[in-house]
Formats: sequence, structure tokens, C-alpha cells
Amino acid sequence: MFEIFLKTSINYLKKISKQNEDFLRNIFIPTLDSKMFLIKKTLKKNDEKDGLHARKSQELNTRQNTSNTIMKEHKV
Repeated sequence: MFEIFLKTSINYLKKISKQNEDFLRNIFIPTLDSKMFLIKKTLKKNDEKDGLHARKSQELNTRQNTSNTIMKEHKV
């Protein structure tokens, strides 16, 4: 009787283990990969926005400096 219980328990554990392995391989890992992809994509977009803002700010500063220089030369 105990041997039957033991064999049944072992088979059940093997089945559960296989199901968990399938879950990890087919569901969890791709989901994690897609989340990481979205995170990286979002970070990349944020970096691009920051770079764009920095570049526009630098262009504005350059224009302002040029304008100030021209005004100083014109006054003198």
C-alpha cells in the first residue's frame, strides 16, 4: 500500500515539476523578456527626449550668446 502511495506521489511530483518547467519556459520567461524589452524601450525614449531637450537648450543658448555678441559689437 505504501509503495503505491509512494509511486503515485513521485509521479504526481514529476508531473507538477514538468508543469512548472513548462510554465517557466512558455509563460514566465517570455513575459519577463517582453517586460524588459518595454523597459529598455521606455528608457531609450526618455534618453532621446533628454538629449533632444539638451540639444535645443544648447542651440537656444548659442543663439542668445550670438545675439548678445552682435548687440555688444553694434553698441561699440
